[in-house]
Amino acid sequence: MNVVWTRDLSVGIQEIDRQHQDLFHHINGFLDSLQPAPPGDSVAERFDLLEKYVNEHFSAEEGYMNGQLAGYYPDREARRHRGEHETFIRDYREYLTEIMASGLTVQRADEFRSWMRNWWFMHVSGTDRRLGSALRARYPFIK
Repeated sequence: MNVVWTRDLSVGIQEIDRQHQDLFHHINGFLDSLQPAPPGDSVAERFDLLEKYVNEHFSAEEGYMNGQLAGYYPDREARRHRGEHETFIRDYREYLTEIMASGLTVQRADEFRSWMRNWWFMHVSGTDRRLGSALRARYPFIK
């Protein structure tokens, strides 16, 4: 039940693809570490560490939107893209809050794994691929 990188998820920009691969590695390690735990367990530390990696990646993508693509990436698309990032962080933190209050059950861990897998697949295969297309159109020499 891991987040699996395939070439079909490539955005066509090596730096972003490498970030996705590294991020998926961290996500999978995190998901593999989720075991049932009582309320208040140290799961928060693991959530915080993964959130740090996720935020670094989101910042890099938003840097492209605000930097190299400023004026070339449609504002509507940039707002939607940033909105997906914000929604992910909000929902991710809500999962943490619920787990800290109620504990981590097998069912809750499976639900969280499924949500992570689906969110990352949809985001990378759709939104991030559009970002990659915009970068390649603006900078045809970029790889």
